Amino acid sequence: MEQFDADREQMIARARDAGIEKIVAIGSGTALIFLQTTFLEWFSLKMVLVGIMVMLHVVAGLILMHLFEPAGHFGRFSYIALTVAYLVLITSIIGVVLGKPHIDSNQFAQNLFTPGGLRQFLGETRIPIP
Repeated sequence: MEQFDADREQMIARARDAGIEKIVAIGSGTALIFLQTTFLEWFSLKMVLVGIMVMLHVVAGLILMHLFEPAGHFGRFSYIALTVAYLVLITSIIGVVLGKPHIDSNQFAQNLFTPGGLRQFLGETRIPIP
Protein backbone atom coordinates (compact mmCIF):
# COMPACT_ATOMS: atom_id res chain seq x y z
CA MET A 1 0.00 0.00 0.00
CA GLU A 2 2.90 2.35 0.73
CA GLN A 3 4.27 1.80 -2.78
CA PHE A 4 0.89 2.76 -4.28
CA ASP A 5 0.80 5.99 -2.24
CA ALA A 6 4.38 6.85 -3.21
CA ASP A 7 3.64 6.24 -6.90
CA ARG A 8 0.49 8.34 -6.67
CA GLU A 9 2.34 11.20 -4.98
CA GLN A 10 5.05 11.05 -7.63
CA MET A 11 2.43 11.19 -10.42
CA ILE A 12 0.77 14.21 -8.82
CA ALA A 13 4.12 15.98 -8.43
CA ARG A 14 5.01 15.34 -12.08
CA ALA A 15 1.64 16.62 -13.27
CA ARG A 16 1.96 19.74 -11.11
CA ASP A 17 5.52 20.44 -12.30
CA ALA A 18 4.54 19.91 -15.93
CA GLY A 19 1.67 22.38 -15.51
CA ILE A 20 3.98 24.99 -14.00
CA GLU A 21 6.54 24.49 -16.78
CA LYS A 22 3.86 24.99 -19.43
CA ILE A 23 2.62 28.19 -17.80
CA VAL A 24 6.18 29.56 -17.55
CA ALA A 25 6.94 28.63 -21.18
CA ILE A 26 3.76 30.21 -22.54
CA GLY A 27 4.10 33.29 -20.34
CA SER A 28 7.75 33.91 -21.19
CA GLY A 29 7.09 33.36 -24.89
CA THR A 30 4.23 35.84 -24.84
CA ALA A 31 6.34 38.38 -22.95
CA LEU A 32 9.16 38.04 -25.48
CA ILE A 33 6.73 38.67 -28.34
CA PHE A 34 5.69 41.99 -26.80
CA LEU A 35 9.17 43.00 -25.61
CA GLN A 36 10.91 42.34 -28.93
CA THR A 37 8.06 43.75 -31.07
CA THR A 38 8.07 40.84 -33.46
CA PHE A 39 4.82 41.85 -35.14
CA LEU A 40 6.17 41.17 -38.60
CA GLU A 41 4.96 38.94 -41.40
CA TRP A 42 7.66 36.31 -40.86
CA PHE A 43 6.50 35.88 -37.26
CA SER A 44 2.91 35.42 -38.40
CA LEU A 45 4.10 32.73 -40.82
CA LYS A 46 5.99 31.02 -37.99
CA MET A 47 2.88 31.05 -35.82
CA VAL A 48 0.82 29.51 -38.64
CA LEU A 49 3.42 26.74 -38.97
CA VAL A 50 3.38 26.18 -35.20
CA GLY A 51 -0.43 25.96 -35.33
CA ILE A 52 -0.15 23.31 -38.04
CA MET A 53 2.31 21.42 -35.82
CA VAL A 54 -0.20 21.53 -32.97
CA MET A 55 -2.80 19.97 -35.27
CA LEU A 56 -0.24 17.32 -36.26
CA HIS A 57 0.32 16.58 -32.55
CA VAL A 58 -3.43 15.98 -32.21
CA VAL A 59 -3.35 13.60 -35.17
CA ALA A 60 -0.37 11.75 -33.68
CA GLY A 61 -2.20 11.48 -30.35
CA LEU A 62 -5.29 10.05 -32.03
CA ILE A 63 -3.14 7.56 -33.93
CA LEU A 64 -1.46 6.54 -30.69
CA MET A 65 -4.82 6.15 -28.99
CA HIS A 66 -6.11 3.86 -31.77
CA LEU A 67 -2.84 1.94 -31.75
CA PHE A 68 -3.69 0.44 -28.37
CA GLU A 69 -7.07 -0.86 -29.50
CA PRO A 70 -7.27 -4.63 -30.05
CA ALA A 71 -7.15 -4.30 -33.86
CA GLY A 72 -4.88 -1.26 -33.86
CA HIS A 73 -1.71 -1.13 -35.92
CA PHE A 74 0.66 1.52 -37.24
CA GLY A 75 1.48 0.83 -40.87
CA ARG A 76 4.60 1.74 -42.78
CA PHE A 77 2.80 4.42 -44.83
CA SER A 78 1.45 6.09 -41.69
CA TYR A 79 4.90 6.04 -40.13
CA ILE A 80 6.55 7.58 -43.19
CA ALA A 81 3.81 10.19 -43.70
CA LEU A 82 3.85 11.32 -40.06
CA THR A 83 7.65 11.43 -39.94
CA VAL A 84 7.92 13.40 -43.19
CA ALA A 85 5.22 15.83 -42.05
CA TYR A 86 7.07 16.49 -38.77
CA LEU A 87 10.42 16.89 -40.53
CA VAL A 88 9.00 19.33 -43.08
CA LEU A 89 7.30 21.40 -40.37
CA ILE A 90 10.31 21.48 -38.07
CA THR A 91 12.63 22.41 -40.94
CA SER A 92 10.22 25.10 -42.12
CA ILE A 93 9.89 26.63 -38.66
CA ILE A 94 13.66 26.67 -38.12
CA GLY A 95 14.16 28.16 -41.60
CA VAL A 96 11.64 30.93 -41.00
CA VAL A 97 13.01 31.77 -37.54
CA LEU A 98 16.66 31.82 -38.61
CA GLY A 99 16.06 33.45 -41.99
CA LYS A 100 13.42 35.98 -40.91
CA PRO A 101 12.39 36.45 -44.55
CA HIS A 102 10.90 39.74 -45.63
CA ILE A 103 7.34 38.98 -46.70
CA ASP A 104 5.36 41.84 -48.21
CA SER A 105 1.81 41.23 -47.06
CA ASN A 106 0.56 44.00 -49.35
CA GLN A 107 1.11 41.67 -52.30
CA PHE A 108 -1.53 39.19 -51.17
CA ALA A 109 -3.60 40.98 -48.50
CA GLN A 110 -3.53 44.73 -48.37
CA ASN A 111 -4.27 46.29 -44.99
CA LEU A 112 -4.15 42.89 -43.23
CA PHE A 113 -1.68 44.12 -40.59
CA THR A 114 -3.37 47.47 -40.02
CA PRO A 115 -5.77 47.89 -37.09
CA GLY A 116 -9.14 46.50 -38.17
CA GLY A 117 -7.57 44.96 -41.29
CA LEU A 118 -8.72 41.45 -40.51
CA ARG A 119 -12.33 42.67 -40.47
CA GLN A 120 -11.87 44.02 -43.99
CA PHE A 121 -10.29 40.73 -45.07
CA LEU A 122 -12.87 38.38 -43.48
CA GLY A 123 -15.91 40.61 -43.26
CA GLU A 124 -18.06 41.28 -40.23
CA THR A 125 -17.65 38.48 -37.69
CA ARG A 126 -19.59 39.68 -34.69
CA ILE A 127 -21.33 37.00 -32.71
CA PRO A 128 -24.87 37.96 -31.74
CA ILE A 129 -25.47 38.18 -28.01
CA PRO A 130 -28.62 36.33 -26.96
